[in-house]
Amino acid sequence: MNGLRSLPIAAVVIDDALQVLDCSRRCLTLFGVGADAERVEADLGQALAVATDLGDELALATARLVQPGDAEAFEWRRNDRLLEVTAIADDDGGRTYLITFVDVTDTRRLEQIQQQARNYLEQILADIPLGVAVLDDNLHITFVNDAGLRQLGPMGAKTELVDVIGAQMTDLLPGDVGHRWYELGGVARDEGQRADGTRECFDLAAGGQLVVDVAAHPLHDRRGKSLGAILVIEDVTEKARLENELISMERLATVGQMVITVNHEINNPLAIISTSAQAARLLNRDLDEKTVAKLLTIEAQVKRISEVTERLRTMEHVESDDYITDGPKMINIHNRESGDE
Repeated sequence: MNGLRSLPIAAVVIDDALQVLDCSRRCLTLFGVGADAERVEADLGQALAVATDLGDELALATARLVQPGDAEAFEWRRNDRLLEVTAIADDDGGRTYLITFVDVTDTRRLEQIQQQARNYLEQILADIPLGVAVLDDNLHITFVNDAGLRQLGPMGAKTELVDVIGAQMTDLLPGDVGHRWYELGGVARDEGQRADGTRECFDLAAGGQLVVDVAAHPLHDRRGKSLGAILVIEDVTEKARLENELISMERLATVGQMVITVNHEINNPLAIISTSAQAARLLNRDLDEKTVAKLLTIEAQVKRISEVTERLRTMEHVESDDYITDGPKMINIHNRESGDE
């Protein structure tokens, strides 16, 4: 039989006793059998018999083939090459089988490299402190790392993967936050560039707050086609605290500069006013009670102003109170204890 000789793949037809009935030239090359041999099928059958591991696998595979067209596949290693072997029932009686051999060495190596790269990337995403959520073109979540799940919990979202994967941000996060983040992902997807969200604060059940910044980045394939977006959530609670402390320090520095100005521009004139009032009261014994009372009032008010400047000079914390309801604020200089808490 010469029906398979020109077939462009390595293939062989065998019977239920694993005897070779026909084969392609590529199959002869695979097993090192010369195409000009007088007994090609016999020589190939001998080569198959030598490969006992292949023979055992073929016997098991063909035993499971009952109907015409039924197929069984397995992988077989020959030297340094990995072959995918497929056995197909060839006739109604199930007595002959077409066996094909496809070299998948490079394919499997590529798959292994891709899997290793995928595992490495997932490990990186799992270890970084940033929350990462991958959204598909319909803005459904297809991946979220551990940091993202930890951050979603205090926000009031479910953190089980079965609830997160496939959901949209509007399904996970209560209130306007979910809608804002959903829209943010849509902007990055549609405009193809980074979109920054507003800073969000969440009250924690155990007290304190979780403060996060979120940004959306477009997600493309190698051809530049939009695949969706990536939400990156950063826990900036400590950063926000330090920023508030810095603002407080800047305010305190401003107060310090103001105190220097007050001491220079106010205290010196006040001292003159106080001294003059005391001198006028003590050196003029014939003053009437009304005038003495006015001079004492002047001295008391000067003392009050001096106390205010002293409080400003010794302030360690800056707090503000309403000067006018829903209007400007003023520095609280009287309740120093609250500033020390």
